[in-house]
Amino acid sequence: MAEMTIDEYLAAQKAEWGTYVAAEPIDINGARAFNPGDAVPLSHVENGVVHPSSVTKAQVDPPARNASREQWAAYALTRDGVTEPDIADLSRDQLVETYAPKEG
Repeated sequence: MAEMTIDEYLAAQKAEWGTYVAAEPIDINGARAFNPGDAVPLSHVENGVVHPSSVTKAQVDPPARNASREQWAAYALTRDGVTEPDIADLSRDQLVETYAPKEG
């Protein structure tokens, strides 16, 4: 496994735990795993452990405009329909231009 900087690690954790919240009680193998409003790991949804209809996108505040590329990538992944391949080739400035809230 490649070594990560602390910013990369924090961005990965934010993407994993900050993308989805439970929209309803979620049981896994007969046991309550998540209550409404609980953070649900992105990997649980991507791997089919939790059905996408049981979660909603988490409300996430954008990072500062001068934040790292990793922080902007983690934020972009919380937007509806955005996947890692969509942003893999984008620079930090392109991520900011594309995903920062529009002022006005």
